[in-house]
Amino acid sequence: MTTQTITNEIKIGDFIKGSYKYGCICGIVLKVNKSVVVIQEYNGFYNTYTKTENIVNVTKNRISEIGLEPNGILKNN
Repeated sequence: MTTQTITNEIKIGDFIKGSYKYGCICGIVLKVNKSVVVIQEYNGFYNTYTKTENIVNVTKNRISEIGLEPNGILKNN
């Protein structure tokens, strides 16, 4: 799947994973703009993701994956 295809498929409520200058980032999409996606950040540890209070902008070309793996777990506390 090409990057162009990935960025066209992003919708509000999707779980995304991506990279930035200092590491990896993941979270739930809150808003989709032309070149940036606003997410509720989650901290990942193996297949468990814990919600944080951070709202983060992610450039679309930095997104590498859409969707949670089949055995992934989201924690909201």
